[in-house]
Amino acid sequence: MPKNRIKSIYNAELFWLAGLLVLLGVRLVVLATSPLSLGGDEAQYWQWSTTPDWGYFSKPPLIAWLIAASNWVLGDSVFAVRAALPVLHGLAAGFLWLTARLLWPEQRRVAWLAASIYLLMPGVFLSSFIMSTDALLLPLGALALLAFFKVLAVDRTWPWMLVLGLALGAGLLAKYAMVFLVFGFLLLVLLDRQVRGKFVSPVGVLAVLVPMAMLVPNFIWNRAHGFATVSHTVANIDLDGTTQIAGLWPRVSMLFELWSGQLGVFGPVTFVLLLGALFVAGTGQRRTSSFRLMILCLVPLLIISVQALASRAHSNWAVLAYIPGVLLLASFAVAGWKQNLLLAGLALHLVAGCVFLAGVSFPERLAATPAGKWLMPLSGWDKTASAILQVAETQSEFAALVTDTRLFHYALAWQIRNQPHPNLRMWPVYGPQPHSQRELMQPLVPQDPARILLVLTRDAFTSRVLDDFAKKQFLQTIRIDLGGGRYREFSLYAASGFFPVARTPAYYANWRNLENPPKP
Repeated sequence: MPKNRIKSIYNAELFWLAGLLVLLGVRLVVLATSPLSLGGDEAQYWQWSTTPDWGYFSKPPLIAWLIAASNWVLGDSVFAVRAALPVLHGLAAGFLWLTARLLWPEQRRVAWLAASIYLLMPGVFLSSFIMSTDALLLPLGALALLAFFKVLAVDRTWPWMLVLGLALGAGLLAKYAMVFLVFGFLLLVLLDRQVRGKFVSPVGVLAVLVPMAMLVPNFIWNRAHGFATVSHTVANIDLDGTTQIAGLWPRVSMLFELWSGQLGVFGPVTFVLLLGALFVAGTGQRRTSSFRLMILCLVPLLIISVQALASRAHSNWAVLAYIPGVLLLASFAVAGWKQNLLLAGLALHLVAGCVFLAGVSFPERLAATPAGKWLMPLSGWDKTASAILQVAETQSEFAALVTDTRLFHYALAWQIRNQPHPNLRMWPVYGPQPHSQRELMQPLVPQDPARILLVLTRDAFTSRVLDDFAKKQFLQTIRIDLGGGRYREFSLYAASGFFPVARTPAYYANWRNLENPPKP
């Protein structure tokens, strides 16, 4: 290869690397300087991290372990909770780069395109700011994918088979959705002779036994706690059939909502290009990298599509599809008009991402805009906590502070973590059936005569909450100004004598005409 050509390639790769490192650095700076607090889900994960365990009510334990480690290194702050996010996504991009170099060694640009597509995904911009289990799932999925293709490419397979098992096990400890990748691998074992030859072997057992062994402690924890995480997952995806959907159109509407939501997760231009890449790979030859990536990408999308038709599904539930999807798209759009269209789409992502980063850096400037609505769950919690604690201090002593919603509860718990306060508890919306980690581990005890401070955030539920207490006294309604004409409003009650009304079918029937009624 001519020296000028080598120098040109080197300079191009240096440019790509510098750009991606700058993006990583900017995301870290934004995390360190943003005034936005933790949202309810993030604060919940932080609360879990204060008591490391092998499982929690709604998620496996890895996210709590990560936050505990981050807080130990960086201290007690919002930044410490979120600091790992850009690094995790940087690792995912690195694993995708390595996989692309393995699959297409003669096309170096595919690797850089893959890393860029991933890091510029709208969903990754959001996930680089908000702590969630997806931020752990995606890099572990990318590592598992790298290990899978390494197994197919090398003769000495056991080291990479071990890496695959470890990545799958860790991924399942991050989020049970890692099972989608497992299903994809199993389907390839059935369809692809080369894959079957590698995995149906004594060494292939490592890819099965290692993750199973890693899940044993989580299984033991679930068994000791009534399979809380499993039950929550079943309820969340409505496998028990609680949600009743009449007619075909509502189901089709949910499916349309799911697929249109992918435009926001993966990007409008890139998602359309990905559909083209899936079609081309599906109509091409089998036993190629593109066909295998197509299978691995379609499995999560199709499973979640069936889920959407059956009951409901959130857009991010299929996010694991975009680990193989990124590679498939990068190889599909590596040249010509497709590359030009892809680069235009990525430029759109970059502009939108910069607007997002500016918005979370200076949220007060967006308060009066439609975007201000989406910042409300992260805003004003310091003032909210101060107002509640002020009432608690001026009234007679309370044995506990009880909230009626999970997200409000944990956001408040974060704000008052370093202040003296009554014990935090949650009103059990489903009675003896826990609906959160707090209810599971520290339930509100029936027939407890102690005086508590109730924080009620939903007017439609107020009478139902108060019915569970023998004595109750209205104290005041508090309105927190969040800027831009938006407010957080809640009412405070002094209550005692917790005697919960039985959660019978008749009880739940009373909720039918209320917004967001609980499920029986």
